[in-house]
Amino acid sequence: MFAQLKKLIIGNGAAQALQLISIILLSRIYSPADFGLLAQVQAIATVGAIVVTLQLHLTIPLNRNEPEARARVEQVQLIGCAIFAIFFIPAFYFGKVAAFSVLLAFFLGLTNTYSSFLIFCGNFGGLSIFYIARSLLIVGLQIGFSALAVQDGLVLGAVISEGVVALYLKLFSIGPLEKRRFGLTGAWRMALENRSFSIYGTLQELISVAAFYAPLILFSHKYGEAIGGQYAMANRLIWAPTALLSRSFAQVLSHRFGKNPLTSRPDFLTALPSNWIYLLLAIGCCSAFYLPNIFLFVLGAQWSLASELMPLQLTWCCFFLSATPFRVACRALHLQKYQLAIDFGMLVSIFLLFNFSSLMPLHLMIALVGMALIQNALLCLVVWRLGWRNSAS
Repeated sequence: MFAQLKKLIIGNGAAQALQLISIILLSRIYSPADFGLLAQVQAIATVGAIVVTLQLHLTIPLNRNEPEARARVEQVQLIGCAIFAIFFIPAFYFGKVAAFSVLLAFFLGLTNTYSSFLIFCGNFGGLSIFYIARSLLIVGLQIGFSALAVQDGLVLGAVISEGVVALYLKLFSIGPLEKRRFGLTGAWRMALENRSFSIYGTLQELISVAAFYAPLILFSHKYGEAIGGQYAMANRLIWAPTALLSRSFAQVLSHRFGKNPLTSRPDFLTALPSNWIYLLLAIGCCSAFYLPNIFLFVLGAQWSLASELMPLQLTWCCFFLSATPFRVACRALHLQKYQLAIDFGMLVSIFLLFNFSSLMPLHLMIALVGMALIQNALLCLVVWRLGWRNSAS
């Protein structure tokens, strides 16, 4: 499992590093308005991609054999095309932001679907190469469109690149899908049979995304743009590598749980990281609280609050990483409705905290971390107590 995780981390890390480095160049050839447009499109498309697949792409790695996995890819692809067809034409009436967002959401949904098949196959090397190639294509097109003075080249580069890589995955990594007799009706029937993903899973993911982005907005709303910027800087620096590690680990675990279904608690325990991993996370959290001066030196004197928020952000991220196996198990065991309730409670608590507390920014961040601890602990408890309620283990 470590070898597979290493491949994904290398590929994902290289892809993210490439895009971060490219910002140095792109910020000099595109205007702030172009980046603002891209941010809007990516934010909307991130939510749209959840709806396009109804989270059914997550069921692909859990299939028992390749014919079943290919059939599921075909069904999810069909559902994605149907949802895209419903929203594409109306999107033009709302302007280019909506049109770009719907296109990008559709391509992201297809990419997630085909990537899930690679996870089923255990082709983590191919997936790693794909992440790097996608970043190269995005940056290359964005620079090329700038040289050609193409309007909205920054957004077009991202949208077209996602469409090209989705087509590549379909044609060369997956190959032709078997022609089956079920149509859209059969695909929707499959979606209803997997309502733990299509209904509870989709709602849970939407709420989870909302809970993640809410503090980014609410810090600025409550304390002003300057404090909001301090939080955003700490959030960006800490959560980017966390998301990389968590996503890579989740993909490896999805493949493992598909090949070896979780039938008992002992099965699940074998998938947990070694105790020394948890020990390192704990040591990292504790050590970070002694390093705010180093964070301040790296960021600069104007980021004093961000340097104090970073250890707290790191603690939140460690809770999130520690619960990653439970989060994947929650999907494998079809417990998403419980995760939906937990995440909804977190979202409501965040809004109540920001609207009815008079805490200073640092103290409010401490409260957020405490809530995150409760959120992740409840998720772990749900999996542990309810995952095998009909089992004797």
